Amino acid sequence: MLFLDYQDRRPIYEQIVEKFRMLILSGAVEPSSKMPSVRQLAVELSINPNTIQRAYMELEQQGLICPVKGKGSFVTDSSRIRQIGMEETLSELKKITEKGMALGVGEELDGLEDYIYLQQMRFDGRITVEKSIHVQSAAVLVPSFMLQPVVENAYSHGLKSREEGGRILLRAWMQGKVLVLTVADNGKGMTPEELDAVQAKIVQSEQTGRSIGLGNISRRIGMLYPGGKMQVYSRTDCGTVVRFELPQTQQPEEKEETLS
Repeated sequence: MLFLDYQDRRPIYEQIVEKFRMLILSGAVEPSSKMPSVRQLAVELSINPNTIQRAYMELEQQGLICPVKGKGSFVTDSSRIRQIGMEETLSELKKITEKGMALGVGEELDGLEDYIYLQQMRFDGRITVEKSIHVQSAAVLVPSFMLQPVVENAYSHGLKSREEGGRILLRAWMQGKVLVLTVADNGKGMTPEELDAVQAKIVQSEQTGRSIGLGNISRRIGMLYPGGKMQVYSRTDCGTVVRFELPQTQQPEEKEETLS
C-alpha cells in the first residue's frame, strides 16, 4: 500500500506518480503485473478516484503502465522498464556532467586573468587584451576552460610574430536567449586554405572525438548546448575571430552595444 505525505506541498497525484515510478523501476512492482483498480486505490487512500485516474494517466504517458480494455491497467514489460531506467540514469549523469563542465561567464573570465597576466609579461605589454562584457556574468553559463585555448591561439598563432604588437578583444552580449561571445585579434590571420584546414579539423574532431583545442571546444558545445555553435572567421593580415553562440534558458534580453 502507498503512504502519502499530507504535509507535502505537491499535489497528491504527483506523489502517487513518484511512488509508483520508484516501485516499478526498482522492481518492487513486477513487470506486466496488474495495477490496483482506480476504485480500489481510491478507497485504500481515502481520496477522490479522479486523482488516481490522473496519476494513472501520467504513468501511462511516461510508458510505465498501459491500459487493457475491460481488464484494467498493467505495468509495462521488463524491456521497456529497463529502457526507461537507463534513460533516467543517463539523464541524471548528464545533469551532473553539465554542472561540472559549465561555469558562469564571469568565473570563466576570472580564470583567464592569470593566463593573460603571464602573457603580458612574456610579450612585455606589446599585446593588449580588452573586454566588452554586456551580460549578467554570473547568470549565463559557458563550458569551463572554453576561452583560454582560443586566447592562447590568438597569442601564439595570430600575434606572436607581430613586432609592433597587437590587440585581443573579448566581447559578450545577449541576442534574445542566446549568449554570443567572440574572441578577436588583429594578427596575421589565415589564408582561405589555412582556414579550410582548420574547419576540416574541427569537423573531424566532432565526428571522432580524437582532438583537442578548437575541435574539443566545438564538440563540448554541441553536447552541452543543443543548437549551440562555434564559428571561425579569418582573413590574411586582418586577423581572426572565433564566435560562440550558446543558447541560455530564461535569460533577459540584452542588445549588443557598439564600441567607440
